[in-house]
Amino acid sequence: MIRNAVALSPCTEEDIVFLNAMQVKPFQQVYCDLPSKVFAQKKEGVSHHVVKKDGVPVGMFSVDSRYHLGFNFANFDTLGISNFLIDDESQGKGFGTEVCRMMPVYLRGLAPRARGSYMLVMVNNAGAHKAFIRGGWTNTGEKFTLGLKGVQNILWLPM
Repeated sequence: MIRNAVALSPCTEEDIVFLNAMQVKPFQQVYCDLPSKVFAQKKEGVSHHVVKKDGVPVGMFSVDSRYHLGFNFANFDTLGISNFLIDDESQGKGFGTEVCRMMPVYLRGLAPRARGSYMLVMVNNAGAHKAFIRGGWTNTGEKFTLGLKGVQNILWLPM
């Protein structure tokens, strides 16, 4: 059931202009990098994707096809999701949960042979954790303790 219709697509140059203007709530700045920093980091195997509502960007996330090279819990046939954010003004409307519900089909289109995806979420980021779980992610019960920003829950999304 679609509750908040959003569209997912690879980022274009036009999208990047809008995304670079996005902000998150001040307390969330410890949890994620803003788009301008994300786009400045060129990393092989990472693609950026935009979340749009009625044609207007309201968020983004990155997909890492080489996630397994940096995290021992991931495998060659899994993806990694990072830099997931919804713009400050668009938060609380269910967009994050809806994106998560759409991810299995969307990601399968990007990587048909992947069996699932991992995502790390800070243990004290209760709002994001709740949205992701509602959207279909499962908490593996394991923690990633080597993160630069603190202890993170390891989430799994089968495709």
